[in-house]
Amino acid sequence: MADALEKNQKEWENRRKKPDIRNRFMFQLFVVDASSEWIQNVEDRFPAHLLSRVHFQHSNVEIGTFNGQLCHYYRNLPDVIAEFIYLDGPSPKDVQGSINGLSFNCDERTVISGDLLLMESTFLPGTHSFLLMGESITHGFSREILQETMM
Repeated sequence: MADALEKNQKEWENRRKKPDIRNRFMFQLFVVDASSEWIQNVEDRFPAHLLSRVHFQHSNVEIGTFNGQLCHYYRNLPDVIAEFIYLDGPSPKDVQGSINGLSFNCDERTVISGDLLLMESTFLPGTHSFLLMGESITHGFSREILQETMM
């Protein structure tokens, strides 16, 4: 993704006429993960020439609800307006807490992200590219609740 952003930036810079876009983070990639070790491992192996456009951020993950449904939320998200989101994870064991005795530490329970639903009202018009990876239940949960067709 960082490589593609670098190529997109080069194409953008070569354009004669550029549209007026209000985005202070153009061509930047924001990565959030619950594992500090994973973040460090990726940073250590990342191509040096692309590292300046990637912003790694650690966040704890906590159990929560959305419209009465069990889900999880990252507690420390980048304060940006996303145009593209790739969602994969976290590990169910990384989700802290329980609600009414229910937790994601139950081996049979699938993690379900509520973060997209939390951010939905701030998406820019035309935002439509979301790639949800991992468990299909997360995709179904988000699709049922999101107001716009953004999947």
